[in-house]
Amino acid sequence: MKRLMAFVLCMAMCIGLVACAPSNAEQTTTPTTQAPTEATTTTEPEELAVDQFKGTKLTIAVSNPNAGTTFDWTAKEIFKLVTEATGIEVEWILVDPGVIKEKLATLLMSDNPPDVFIGFGNDETTFLNNPDVFYDLSEEGLLDTYAPNIVRDYDLNPAAWTSITYGDGSIRGLVTGDLTPPILGDGLSANLAINQAWLDKANLPVPSTAEELYNTLKYFKEHDMDGDGDPNNEIPMSFCMGHAQGDIMLFAAAFGIAGNYTWQAKDHYKNIKDGKVVSTMDTANYRAFLEFFHKLYSEGLLDIEGFSQTSDQFLAKRKAMTVGVFHTLGDFLDEGYTPFLYQGMEGVTPMISGYAERFRGQRNSFAISADSENVEAALWWWNWMSKDTETKLIAATGSIGFVKNADGTFSVNPEYNGNASEQGMGNWAPLKMPDDQPQSDLASMAEKKRVRNEFLNQYLETEHVNQESFPIMYSSNPAADEERGMIETELFTYLASFTAESISNGIDDAKWEQHLSDLKAYQYYEWLGLYQDLIDEAAARVG
Repeated sequence: MKRLMAFVLCMAMCIGLVACAPSNAEQTTTPTTQAPTEATTTTEPEELAVDQFKGTKLTIAVSNPNAGTTFDWTAKEIFKLVTEATGIEVEWILVDPGVIKEKLATLLMSDNPPDVFIGFGNDETTFLNNPDVFYDLSEEGLLDTYAPNIVRDYDLNPAAWTSITYGDGSIRGLVTGDLTPPILGDGLSANLAINQAWLDKANLPVPSTAEELYNTLKYFKEHDMDGDGDPNNEIPMSFCMGHAQGDIMLFAAAFGIAGNYTWQAKDHYKNIKDGKVVSTMDTANYRAFLEFFHKLYSEGLLDIEGFSQTSDQFLAKRKAMTVGVFHTLGDFLDEGYTPFLYQGMEGVTPMISGYAERFRGQRNSFAISADSENVEAALWWWNWMSKDTETKLIAATGSIGFVKNADGTFSVNPEYNGNASEQGMGNWAPLKMPDDQPQSDLASMAEKKRVRNEFLNQYLETEHVNQESFPIMYSSNPAADEERGMIETELFTYLASFTAESISNGIDDAKWEQHLSDLKAYQYYEWLGLYQDLIDEAAARVG
């Protein structure tokens, strides 16, 4: 009967059921303010011998990041160590990530599914719509007894508990990867970059206000900045809709409207302050942003191809250094460019999009089949790899990824190429907590990464960085999640269209009043209220 149910559920997955909770890309949670859910217990774990399950054989399916390469997943250092310590043997099923959804359905429908699935958590549809095919790890005493190291870590930073606990209290998988970004540039998403060579040629400082930026862009347009003899082919400022680094809404951060999780346009459509969801698209700040960028657009200071160009075209312009200003994120600071912020309007603090401590873990990327007869052994095997920082680092990158210092701390190996999955499990390794991160030496970083992180460091503890964020959690109200998704379909299309229209053709009082009316028609405020409900639910779980 269970296999039949799995078949029905998996077929439902294959026809694309709508997920009933926000995705990782949409939300985050504040690691220091959450508390364990009732799914965890406080009983003392049993004292088990490390080789308690010696001789047990686990079948583990893994979404293999090394598919198509010469790297052998099964030969990684961490697996040798855990086998020697626990005596648990593993039979691996390596799955090409390109067919992960289809292969997962096939494996779950089989008469003898694998005991464990690693790296399949990104297929949220399965976990949201078919949770019963995975073992419920909230069973009293289970994690405390067979995964005490996991419980220890999650209790220290309960964002992990919040992220994996369903509305009914069940837990269908554990978290892998990094709880928070390993370096600052991975958390604080976006800021402006300006062509330093052009500034030097013009003998101009880095602009710090909208007026200074306007004058700088005007100078770039009117002079042969690239020295090719043509004073008309420079692009003072460029953007690219649909590109991670190029969306026009990123520029609204100068006017105090910043995404508090990612750089995506939709993350600028709302914000959170003191635990309350606040609107951004009906504010004087948003209108001032539209008016300033219309001025730039109408005077040829903003790339006229920005609303239609492809990512390849956008990147080609940057590579050719025919662009004066654009947005950058992560470690993508082009050589020759300087990161900067400017104040878009008087009295408003310019922001940096992103959240420095945002949740980065991969939810449900370690999950156990509901039909497994080796649940305890599987947890014990996984638990051993979380026993201490050094073992976690070996699991993630192999010993090559880090150096152990004389004082017992760890640093990133300067000889390490950064490809974690070559020697370790990469994002599929047991969760690393913030204190488990090896220290990064700014001086040894590549220039573009070092400059970017030094710039962000100076703003980390200031009002320029969002310090609140939305919780990553599974809602207990699927109907509300579905309603929110239905609203977003038309609301996001409208907001993107209105932004583009206002920048291209300008905005006046009549258009603005119509916009405020349209926000109501597109249920903007109901949408904000649904997000407030999520925050309230998260607070109640903690409470």
